[in-house]
Amino acid sequence: MIKTNHYRSRIQQRGVLQSTVDLAIAYGSKRGDKFILGKKQLKVVLAELDQLRKQVLKAVDQGGVVAVESEGCLITAYRLDSFSKSLANGKST
Repeated sequence: MIKTNHYRSRIQQRGVLQSTVDLAIAYGSKRGDKFILGKKQLKVVLAELDQLRKQVLKAVDQGGVVAVESEGCLITAYRLDSFSKSLANGKST
């Protein structure tokens, strides 16, 4: 998004961080030409991040995952460290 000189000077004068404006654009509610991000929405975002963090930590514990898709359809999934190239190539170990 293009930033005007007026915008740049106002956020500097008002002590508004660019990262906070980015959050308002990403997670705030749009009303007319405004993006509004209040404490309620910020708490919802934090709850979503907490849930995402839990999911990421579980994925780390599993060692990662591979999901196989073809033409918009999920075919299979497996743990990243469970794949054996030698078994896939028909070779026995």
